[in-house]
Parts: sequence; structure tokens; C-alpha cells
Amino acid sequence: MPDKDIGLCRVTAVLLYNLVLQFISNGFNAIVIPTELSIWKPSQTALYSGLMIGMGSTILATSPIVGHYVDAFGRRPVIILGAFIVSCGEALLIMGVYTRNASSDFGFTLYFSGYLVTQVGTVLMSTCFNALVADLSSDYPHKAGKISAIYGLYGLTGATFSYVAAGFIFPVSNSNHLFYWFAAAVTTFANIALLLSVPPSPTKDKPEQASESGLRRCGVVCSLWLCSDDYLPWRRVVISRALYFFGGGVFGALILFFIYDCTDSADPESTMGITAVISLTGSLIAAYPAGVLADRFGSVICVFLAGILMALVFTAIPLLYNINTILFFIPFYGMAQQVYNVADLSMITAALPDPEKRARDMGGWVAVDSIGGALGSTLAGLIITLVGKSDKTVSENHDDKFFDDTDDDAVASRIAYTRHGYAMVFWPAAGALLLGSLILWPIRHRLEHKKDAQDDEDKKTSPLITDTDFY
Repeated sequence: MPDKDIGLCRVTAVLLYNLVLQFISNGFNAIVIPTELSIWKPSQTALYSGLMIGMGSTILATSPIVGHYVDAFGRRPVIILGAFIVSCGEALLIMGVYTRNASSDFGFTLYFSGYLVTQVGTVLMSTCFNALVADLSSDYPHKAGKISAIYGLYGLTGATFSYVAAGFIFPVSNSNHLFYWFAAAVTTFANIALLLSVPPSPTKDKPEQASESGLRRCGVVCSLWLCSDDYLPWRRVVISRALYFFGGGVFGALILFFIYDCTDSADPESTMGITAVISLTGSLIAAYPAGVLADRFGSVICVFLAGILMALVFTAIPLLYNINTILFFIPFYGMAQQVYNVADLSMITAALPDPEKRARDMGGWVAVDSIGGALGSTLAGLIITLVGKSDKTVSENHDDKFFDDTDDDAVASRIAYTRHGYAMVFWPAAGALLLGSLILWPIRHRLEHKKDAQDDEDKKTSPLITDTDFY
């Protein structure tokens, strides 16, 4: 029988750090980076923004390697190392924005490096967190959906604070860098709390002494992932996740630019903050019900319906001009996104075939979806730069707006993109979401049977476990 104090309370405390990770990534990718690059690279903002976010996402592809060491050395040392690296990355970001006026190229190099370093720390910590969720879901398979919902709620709360801080409280500009100091303060506080609450390792303290080389071991793992019938549900889930993140990468890389270029918004950055808050409010409302629905009706059905709804929203957005009409669709996107996330996390924990290699296999899940996100953001910036550039700047594209603030001059001089260009990237993203939903349908019965069998086995071996144990 799992220890409830360690299995719920202490792990829950650690998962709260997911709130901090989402705080320093969501608003940062959607608002801060596009705004900063409008100052640094006004003529190729979308291209550089997509490349920067794409390279950061690519770092997450190292998750399987991180997962191997998490399984070998335990969760605790890797979590602490990741927290330290995230703090170092934030220091480089602050140095970059403060040296921009003195040396633009040097400041951009520091800023770019700081972002990548932050992503390195994020991949260490997120791999550990995913392994902790898998550990807890294995202890309580009949509550996997609700556990995933709790994990998602922490992340959504952090993301909401991030968008509010970046869009309203501490909006970034050429002379306002308070957002970075606030993020550094939040991270420092969370790191101290983390050291007091990180649980003991659920694995053995010393790594196994492998007889084969690292390259051969990597080949064996890849062969299992690609060819083993035991990993068929795992393969389907991670491919679906990659397609989902492809669509999300497109949306995250271009939505702020779309609001600037193709809507009647008088204050695009504030509108972006409102859009994010509305979306995340929908996600928060749907988070716990999504876990209940996933446990009741099955994760695959939830993912299938959520993917269809998100695809419809992606299809409609390039056709709209009135910002209020766009905001009407956003809550449905947020709810569908959270239903997908919760159900998908429940699916991957059920699809893991080897309980001794959870961190490694969860790392593969993160790696594949990060590749999807990297491709989405990078291709979005490249395609819209090639086929969507107009002959106007942002200020010329909005004659009813006045960019009379010095900090807005760089944003006003950015090259605007056409509605046709946005359609060329948003519609393929909608197709990717549809495809990602469809490929899960053939394995729906296999996943649910596996979860039921695991639940029955746990009841036989630990008859004292009841639904109230989870709470």
C-alpha cells in the first residue's frame, strides 16, 4: 500500500513547482519573446521568434537521456540541479536586456543564451515531475485522471499569473524590465520551498552498471520504442502529442502578431493578455471535470473530442477580424486544450509498459512532443516570412492607432503579415490536431483494458486501498 504522506502530500508540494515552470514559460513564449524581438529584429520578428522558441523546444528532446539518469540516480538530485540551472538562465536574460542599448548584438547573444539555459533547467525538472506523476498514477490507477488534473491545475495557475504579469502588471518594453526581476524572485522563493519538500527517491540510490555502451543502449531503447508491440499504445500517444504540440507551436508563435496585423484591437499586448486569461480560465474550469470524465468515459474519447474542437477554432481564427468575436471562441479552445492535456497525461501513464523505466519513457513522451512544438513554431515563422509578408509596417497597417510612446517605435516599425499568410499556417495546424485525435481511436480499448487490469491487480495486492485513500 503506498504511503499517503509521501505519495500525495509531499509529491503534491513538489508538483507545485510546475506552477513556477509554467510561469516562466507560457507568458514568456507568447508575449515577452515576440515583444523583445520586435525591438531587436523588427524586419524579421516572426522568423527569429519562431527559431528561438523552436530551439528552446528542441532542447526538450533530450528528455529520454535525462529520464535514464532520473531512473538511475533518483528524482531529488536532478530536480535540484534543474532549479539551479533555471536560476542561472534567468540571470543571463536580465543581463541581456540591460546591455541591449550599450551593445545590441552582445545583449541579444546573452538573451538568447539565457533562454536556452532556462530551457535546459526546465527539461531536467519537467522530466522529474512527469516521472513523479507516473509514480503516483501507478499507486492509484483508478484516480489517474484526477491526479493528472491536479498536476494541470498547478501549471494552469502559473500560466495565468505569467500572462497577467507579462501583459498587464509588468509589460515588457525597451525600458521596462520588471517582469524579469519578478520572475527571478518567484523562482528563488520556489527553489527554497523545493529544497524543503522534495521527496526521497522512489528508485535505488545507485545506478545500474550497464555492460553495453551508451550508444548501444540508446539503440536498444529506440528499437523498443519503434518496434515493440508492448510500446504500440505508447507510440500512438506520443505521436498524437507531437501533432498537438505542432498546432500549439504555431498558435503560440504567431497569435500576438495576428492580433496586431489582422484584428481591430486598439491595444494588442493587453488584448493578448486578455486572450490568454480567458483561455486559461476555460482551462481552469475544465481541469478537474476533465479528470473525472477521463476516468469515467475513457481518455481516448476525451482527447478525440477535444482535438476536433481545437481544430475548429484554429480553422475559424484566420477568417475573423473583430477581436470580440475571436474572444468568444477562446474559452472553448482553453477548455478543449485542458481536456486534451489531462486525458493525454492519463493515457501516457496507462501506456507505460515498464514500471522500472517510467522516467525514461516519460522522457521520450516529452521529447517527441517538444519536437512537434519546435517544428510548429519554426515552420510557422519560416512560412509566414516567405508567403505572408506585406509591404506595410504595423503602424501603417493600423491607421487608427498611435505609436507615440518611444518604447513602441520598434514594434510599430515591424513588418506586418497578411491574413493569407496566417491562414497558410493556422489551417495546417488544425489538420495536425485532427490527425492527432484520429490515430488514437484504434487503441482506445487496449488502453482502457490495461488500466482496468492494473487497477484490479492493485486491489488484489493492496486490498486496503480505497477511493478515500487518494484524498
